[in-house]
Amino acid sequence: MPRNDEPGIKSAGRSFGILETLIEAERCTVSELTAQTPYTVSTVYEHLATLRELGYVLKEDDKTYRPSATLLRLGAQTRRARVPERPVRSTVSNLAERTKQVVWFTVAERTIAVNLYKSVGTEGIQTFGREGKEVHLHCSAAGKAMLAVLPDDRIDAVVAERGLPAYTDHTTTDAEALRAELDTVRERGFARCDCETVENVRAVGAAVAIDDDTVGAITVGGPQSRLQGDYYESELPQLVVEHANELELRLKYQ
Repeated sequence: MPRNDEPGIKSAGRSFGILETLIEAERCTVSELTAQTPYTVSTVYEHLATLRELGYVLKEDDKTYRPSATLLRLGAQTRRARVPERPVRSTVSNLAERTKQVVWFTVAERTIAVNLYKSVGTEGIQTFGREGKEVHLHCSAAGKAMLAVLPDDRIDAVVAERGLPAYTDHTTTDAEALRAELDTVRERGFARCDCETVENVRAVGAAVAIDDDTVGAITVGGPQSRLQGDYYESELPQLVVEHANELELRLKYQ
């Protein structure tokens, strides 16, 4: 098995790092991309040349580089391989129509939450979230819903690997406080995110499981001014849990 310090591993790491930076920036010159990475101009240029040959990057007439649509195909294939698209999209869309807010289907990739599917209701407000966006498990409703079904040793491993960074002043950054909150999530069957990932944005999420195997979580998020009172405390959680249960049945018996 190759070690992480071997040349091939380092080279692949640089290529992926440069590609991810380019994806975030959307379009860059070599100099602009170099300024955003720890690599030299020549290193960035060489890796971009390789990525162009592989079809993952395109070079425009103005000498800027941008990600190619090939990445979209790879992402779509990866998403379909993770969970069947039709029942997930249908359930997420139905819940967005009912709540009029933004609804996500999120999965846990090892120790991080990744948004796979999104539907925006008529009153939904976009925040930083997008399909493919990663966020720590401890500070999102979906993440806490999925964490709560794990045994304590797995939770400890996630905390040890990722830590408990603060996204806002409301983020739980104490391990004991997180464990207490996860106990509550287990008891009531859903999780809340009270402005812990984005200021003034609340969310309610519930895990989706098939035969005790958690495949993801459904979350409804919206402005704190709209998600409050009885709606936030009881009505919305009931809707989220109902749709999570519905999706479980559709995935199991499709």
